[in-house]
Amino acid sequence: EGKRWNLDRVETWCKQVGTQGGATKGPKQKMRHSMTLTLKGPVLDSDPVLERWPYHHGVPSVFGVFIPATWDRKGSTIGQLGLIRDFGLQILLIVRNGTWKMCHDHQNKPLYVNMTNEDEVSRMKPELLMEVITSPNLSTTLKAEDWIYFGLKTLDPNKRQEQMDFVADVLGVRELNEQNVVAAEFDLFAFPSHCCNAVLGPNPLEAGQNALHLRNKFCINVAGLVHADGAVLWWPGADVTVRHGDFGFVMRVPQSQRVYEFFEPPLPALDMEKVKLLSDEDSFRETLA
Repeated sequence: EGKRWNLDRVETWCKQVGTQGGATKGPKQKMRHSMTLTLKGPVLDSDPVLERWPYHHGVPSVFGVFIPATWDRKGSTIGQLGLIRDFGLQILLIVRNGTWKMCHDHQNKPLYVNMTNEDEVSRMKPELLMEVITSPNLSTTLKAEDWIYFGLKTLDPNKRQEQMDFVADVLGVRELNEQNVVAAEFDLFAFPSHCCNAVLGPNPLEAGQNALHLRNKFCINVAGLVHADGAVLWWPGADVTVRHGDFGFVMRVPQSQRVYEFFEPPLPALDMEKVKLLSDEDSFRETLA
């Protein structure tokens, strides 16, 4: 199964990231978007941090699919369903048990909002806590009432609809349309120097080249790369090589628009413990051994 987060781990993550807010930032790097982004780079191997990608234009399409409670293919894996395609469809996240969502009131106290009945709010944690499968793979099992988020390389609306039709047909769900498209947001993490010239996936392209095996070994599902010169590569394949100064994108859990006056914290889709394993060279080599 892919890597999962529950609400307890989210709360811990928020506290960890909150303590890093005053870190000194490095030099600004120009992006292709004629804007500047301040990046903490290169990040010290012992102290990896996240940056939030501030741009929205130029981001390829992301769409979400809800599996109904009456779904007749429950228990099927991604591999069995044939959801992985070679021409630009990437599964980014799976959100499970998303009926109850953690929010905060104006005093920053946690509460839980029922996303199927917005009038139902509770201070008590629900029995079924929301889980986020951050690195789904071929063996990941799909269940009824899952939300699955897909990334597309194309900006062409006709090709996007073709892919959505394919997903709807494979999953046996109702027709997908523009209402399924979400405004995706991303976190950035820095690749340490010992990852340079290695491929993202499990198979090196040539003798002596390192293979990071990020998805299965580190449970990091890279949605894109931003290079030192500001060039952005979305939905990189397993054979893409990491360059010096690269940052990786990981999609954040989409926020609901149905929480009204309550503050819904943005949920990470990146396990900082896995980033630490990647950043610390000894831990990195031990994980790959």
